Amino acid sequence: MITSIESQGSLYEESDASITSYVSASNSQSIVYQWEQISGIPLTLTNTTQKTVNFTIPNITANEEVTLQLTVKDADNNTQTKQESFTLLYINTSPTIEIENNITVNENSEVTLTPSIQDEESDVTSHWQQISGTTVEVTPTQNFGIAFTTPKVSDIEQLIFEITAIDKDDESAIETVTVTVLPYTTGIPNHVLLLTNDRINQVKRKILEDDSAWKDLTNRLNSYLVKTPANTGEFIGGYSLAYYVSGEVKYLDRAIDLLEQTYFSEPDIGWKYYNNRNAFRSGSRWAIMGYTWIKSYIAEDKQTKIENIFSVWGEYWLDYIDFNNDFNDFRVGDSDEVTSLAENLTLLGYVLSESSQYTNLGQELLSAGDSVLNRFVIDYYMKDIMAGGSWAEGSDYSPATQAHWVRIFMINKDKRNISYPTSFAHNAVQSLIHQTLANYSGVYKYGDEERATDYEPVFDDNRYQFAFELMGLLENKKDIAVLYQWFNDVLANEGYKTSSITTHFQRLLHHDPMIKNNEPAFPEDTLNISPGVGLISSRTNWTETATNLYFINRKLRVDHEHRDALSFDISYKGNWVTKEVTGYDGPAGSSITHNTILIENADNGSSSPTRRPVGEPLTQYVFDDQHITLISADATDTYNMSGYYATDYAELVNRQLAFIKPNIVISYDHVITKPDQIKDLIKYSDLGLTQGMSHTRWVKTIQHFQVKPEKDTLLNKSYLINDGKNKVLFQNIWPLDTNIEIIDERVLWDGIADYQVQDNQKKWHLAISDKSDTSNSEIINIIQFASKEEDIEFDQNPIMMTTENGLIKSNNVIGVAISSASQKFIILFKQSPDKNVENVEYTVPSGYDGALVYGIDIELK
Repeated sequence: MITSIESQGSLYEESDASITSYVSASNSQSIVYQWEQISGIPLTLTNTTQKTVNFTIPNITANEEVTLQLTVKDADNNTQTKQESFTLLYINTSPTIEIENNITVNENSEVTLTPSIQDEESDVTSHWQQISGTTVEVTPTQNFGIAFTTPKVSDIEQLIFEITAIDKDDESAIETVTVTVLPYTTGIPNHVLLLTNDRINQVKRKILEDDSAWKDLTNRLNSYLVKTPANTGEFIGGYSLAYYVSGEVKYLDRAIDLLEQTYFSEPDIGWKYYNNRNAFRSGSRWAIMGYTWIKSYIAEDKQTKIENIFSVWGEYWLDYIDFNNDFNDFRVGDSDEVTSLAENLTLLGYVLSESSQYTNLGQELLSAGDSVLNRFVIDYYMKDIMAGGSWAEGSDYSPATQAHWVRIFMINKDKRNISYPTSFAHNAVQSLIHQTLANYSGVYKYGDEERATDYEPVFDDNRYQFAFELMGLLENKKDIAVLYQWFNDVLANEGYKTSSITTHFQRLLHHDPMIKNNEPAFPEDTLNISPGVGLISSRTNWTETATNLYFINRKLRVDHEHRDALSFDISYKGNWVTKEVTGYDGPAGSSITHNTILIENADNGSSSPTRRPVGEPLTQYVFDDQHITLISADATDTYNMSGYYATDYAELVNRQLAFIKPNIVISYDHVITKPDQIKDLIKYSDLGLTQGMSHTRWVKTIQHFQVKPEKDTLLNKSYLINDGKNKVLFQNIWPLDTNIEIIDERVLWDGIADYQVQDNQKKWHLAISDKSDTSNSEIINIIQFASKEEDIEFDQNPIMMTTENGLIKSNNVIGVAISSASQKFIILFKQSPDKNVENVEYTVPSGYDGALVYGIDIELK
């Protein structure tokens, strides 16, 4: 019956195939077919009871034989079986090569070329050959790569390499790689500071790969060739760098011209203003370094005149820092001044130590610069008040302040091979990124701020400049990757900053536009602690929709500080939920501008009354997991006042914070005051108090919002806030009887100088206090928030858990049960933070079975 079995065309791999049978029978309509596979790689047959059977041929690495069997039966039950073999045809896939095709390096550099070779059959060999340029000795490396050292060249030379990948069927792929080799510049004299041969060579390499930074710098410089810029020092740096890179004399002439005009005229700088603090701190840095850059091109008589001026600066500032009296009268409260003096004294020391007239003075200045750097900048600032990497003077001043120690470290490593504390640079990167809001719309601001805005672009403050300096200093690859990830994200949002010549200069000198992260690189953790300034930063994740929580607990120690304790800010998806007021000095430095605790005292509630706190605040407990961040912090000694009218009126000032991720923050404040301790109030208030009397101080918590809080008519002690970006529910749930005031800050600070509290900072806040006259205050507030487009139901009825309502069975604990969008939580706060609390007995409120239970510094079993 079966006359033949035939395939319908060639049977190639990864294609649909069919096999048809041809049967001779008197009644073909009644024939029954049955197909099956007898041998070969497994196939999935379909239509096995039809005349034609179908299947899909899989990927194969060689030709394969398969045998099919067909059984047919006619109407008279006559049966026949026949087997037929077929060849499945393998189709070879050519290999592919991926590799960076153009690389620019300096001469005598180690180069590794590593291709990515793919071949479906996984059987491939490769071959390299050099087809152009000076022949180099090649060493094979893993994964088909090669390594070699670039030759010494007198001019730019290109080495061209070709890699061929060949598979088992002799199919091949070819890629070429061009390695551009730059001659090493050795023309920079030894006395030049910062602009080393290596850095200039790296700049030249970067310009060949991407000349946008070079064009931005030179366009700006060319526009001031015939007119004098306001910030001449920075332009001197730019012109000098441009000369070393290009060799164009016009840049050298302009640098010399500006130095003579601005810094080396005796009536202006050398004598009349040599003791001007800011002129020396700011402008002279570039005058000193700029002089070393172009000293070789200045006549000897002018060099003598200039170094005479430097000697006047040096002797004055040695006296200013009380160097010969072991710094006894040296004021260290201004970190900007101290770090800039460390840099400038060091720079003067390098210049004058190479002078024929002032070698001894130069060595003395170097010694002074080293002492200021090590005793104050490193041991006092970096290891103490800036421990953890966050700056002491707030986000406005300190990034520029920190650039001073970065440059000193680089120059000292260049000139004297002095190592530097790399851990602080690492910590500074972590803090820099943590203080950037999730969608890069602004920064966390604390301390005095001269440019107080709500949503300040990242590059509008000094952190943009500091990032460039860190790029020049960092050596750890992970830190570099993290910093560039942050910086590239900033660039994607904002582009390069173009307003400052300094950033053009630093961008070209330190930033490498060719560094790209193949995979995202983020800081080690979403929780960051900087103990020096008492700052805890917690964020939900590293996406642009994250929540940022900033909690800070400190006392005043240097200028322009935060000046408050126990305060916090929240940003959601880059928009402020609650934000403190910033400004320069005046009311902006007082506690009422922060989300904190106020206690009636000599300064009407400041946590540093008359700026004389008794001692340090401290963070007692921090916990973090994927669900929650918990913080317990004490500021008792910060609120108590030292000095002639010293008063230890506070027995306890404690704040505990529960950040339920991503959109609930609960604050528990516990304050105990001493009514018989009133010495500060007798002196500084008009309450009519005298020695021997008692007075119960008022206690308030302050909560700022972007727009006016509207009272919720349906919920007790609840307020709704909708600023067009976020919707917020604020609830005070303890004590049972509180007084809540809505404060219009435009009225509160009417007539205040704009630099102290700018109009854009005058928003609204709530002041919450216990109505009862008590020296033992406990206040619990809850903030729930979401973006305006989110459909999230806030928990309008969180449950207080107390001994009075029977939900807490043991003493010294108070709690809150609350629901988030996805989970129920029970949070237990410790009422006596200085005592151990173990084995807490509590009753789970109705509906909270399965809730996650957390205790703040409480041992739960």
